[in-house]
Amino acid sequence: MADVIQNYSSSDFHRLADFYGRTAKHATILGNSYTEFLIQKFKRPGYDPTKNLFVAEKKKKLIGYADLVYEEQIKRAIADIFVFSPYRHQGLGGELMDLLLRRSRDIQAATFHVNVPEFDQTASFFLSEQKFSFIRNFLTLKMDISKKLFLDWDFEHIVLKSFKTGEEEDLAALQNKIFSGSWGFCPNTVEETRYYLQLTGCRIKEVICIEDKGRKIGYVWHHKLPKTNGRRIHMFGVDPAFRGRGLGKKLIQTAIYQMGKLGIKTVELTVDSENVPAVSLYNSLGFKLESRSVWYEKPIT
Repeated sequence: MADVIQNYSSSDFHRLADFYGRTAKHATILGNSYTEFLIQKFKRPGYDPTKNLFVAEKKKKLIGYADLVYEEQIKRAIADIFVFSPYRHQGLGGELMDLLLRRSRDIQAATFHVNVPEFDQTASFFLSEQKFSFIRNFLTLKMDISKKLFLDWDFEHIVLKSFKTGEEEDLAALQNKIFSGSWGFCPNTVEETRYYLQLTGCRIKEVICIEDKGRKIGYVWHHKLPKTNGRRIHMFGVDPAFRGRGLGKKLIQTAIYQMGKLGIKTVELTVDSENVPAVSLYNSLGFKLESRSVWYEKPIT
């Protein structure tokens, strides 16, 4: 059991970065140091680590933490809890979970979610004990693109372009329109869009979009993967009013073609398993299942 569980303070910064490194709990997006990872994490709009992050220590050594991200527009609280293996099964995870639930009530969250890899049976058992219920499966799909180059754009009035510097508002508006109503999607502000561009190391002019008579109707946003010659598709979609015309398939094929020209060997993405049209599209392009993650939900009472 921990000697102390307390709110994060700035004096914990380097200890927490070291803890991430020792436990390999997080992979940094761009392969930067865990120090840089935390710096970027704490820049998230609306995130306050002194209120939403708790650390547990024993003999002045970190042995666990509990972190909460709150998506205010959809009133969803997302929990991330980790206890160093020698200190598991002693009740610490439950204590940390209670702190996050209490915090979720304070901020009046409506739902409380946790996402874990499907293979993590320890986490699944713990969440079951904590009265969480399965809510959703997400799939990580991967494709070898070293020999898959496509370039075939023959739609009248449809133009392939890139976003321009300063068009973050347009990107946020298009993204919100495309994904409105999708499970788990929280509409992004312009500030959040800028944050995610920085977090993924993607310049806005690298985001490909398609226009119909000057109107932006779809986009692909992808970024580097750390320590690999691969890319990850962060977000991709087409305006609902323009679906069913093959635009999405051609758009993602073009993005893959451009990646291949840069010498990229693999591309991956994550998709909701219940988004049947998207899963079918990716399968038709040659994406294969790499892994699954499971979302769990608990009522906030």
